[in-house]
Amino acid sequence: RMPSTGIGTNPDNLDPETQTAHIYFAQSLKTRGLLPKLAMGWHLTPDHLLYASITRGFRSGSANVYSALEAGPPIIKPDYVWNKEIGIKSSWLDGTLITNVAGYHIVWEDIQGTVSGTARLGAVPTDFAHLDNAGDARVIGAEASIIWLPLDDLTLTLNAGYNDAEITEPSENSLVRDGSGLPNTPRLTWRPQPTLA
Repeated sequence: RMPSTGIGTNPDNLDPETQTAHIYFAQSLKTRGLLPKLAMGWHLTPDHLLYASITRGFRSGSANVYSALEAGPPIIKPDYVWNKEIGIKSSWLDGTLITNVAGYHIVWEDIQGTVSGTARLGAVPTDFAHLDNAGDARVIGAEASIIWLPLDDLTLTLNAGYNDAEITEPSENSLVRDGSGLPNTPRLTWRPQPTLA
């Protein structure tokens, strides 16, 4: 039980004698599911490895403190991802040149994010953003890295990536449209890095 002042609180939660609010967060959520992983590899030659994998992962649900204002559920459900990946790892020039290339397809279910809703500040309902499960998305991408040792004391590294990420099924209370890009997901990334031993 959490006592607080009556400002911004539903009047139904107020104790008439003390004029403090008592808001209960005694909520729980149980989820059950399988998290399989399947991986295989094939040595085309001693220096070239072809691999593929499929994996399911999840992120635990979290509390939504804004539910005290009647904005969203008290606990947000976990979100899940299915990640399918295929790639090749190669070594060249007696091990002085290493290349890694991979492509992947990710299906992201019940994304935890910020959605638009209604909160009660006192007796007045108002538009309010809160945490909730915001819908589903998919990501198609590729990444590559090159490591080259031209000299005994010098290593040159280049990492690059490509992402095409979009919402495939937004939740009903989300303002995001179907086909919108995922935030914080740059389409192109790259990073050169020389290293001296």
